[in-house]
Amino acid sequence: METPELKVVSIYSKGYKNQLLISSSEVITLTSFLKGVIKNEVLVINTNLGVDIYYFAMVEHTNLIVDTFLLLKTSNGQNREEFIIKSLNHQQAIAIETQRFFAKLVKNPLLFKSYSKSLAHQIKNYYKPSSTLINELLSLWKMELIKAPHNSSIDSTLLPLIMSLTASNIEEDSQPVVEALIREAMSMRNSN
Repeated sequence: METPELKVVSIYSKGYKNQLLISSSEVITLTSFLKGVIKNEVLVINTNLGVDIYYFAMVEHTNLIVDTFLLLKTSNGQNREEFIIKSLNHQQAIAIETQRFFAKLVKNPLLFKSYSKSLAHQIKNYYKPSSTLINELLSLWKMELIKAPHNSSIDSTLLPLIMSLTASNIEEDSQPVVEALIREAMSMRNSN
């Protein structure tokens, strides 16, 4: 029996807008509907940069997800041409896109800090209903964050982000040890 694979549909507004594409109540509606139809874990990450819908499935559900998203948005008078939509259906493609995204994001420390704070908050709020999905994403994100080129202004944000992403997975007592290991790994990476 095959196991469901991680997939993602990312939806961005054409041109950066300093506002969320969908409201928090629309995130709840979208998540609930998609979980019911896909019959597996679904995680909707909603930031000023766009909406990422992660899910586990045997087959891709891009059309279903995009149509559902557009149902929410067309009621506000928007249409498909106002959005950039990407669908990634394999873990390797998701890792490559994640690496590109973080490499681009770290070039803007303020945007990186804002995105990091929002991401950590949403992960914390949605961890219980989507723990398997989030744990897989956390592993991927931590690996790609450490690889991303960054400068000293990012370092002050990078460690807390990695720690907040890790915090969901570890006991409170072991956090200082994990933090020390991450600091050591990052300093070794920067010395090469």
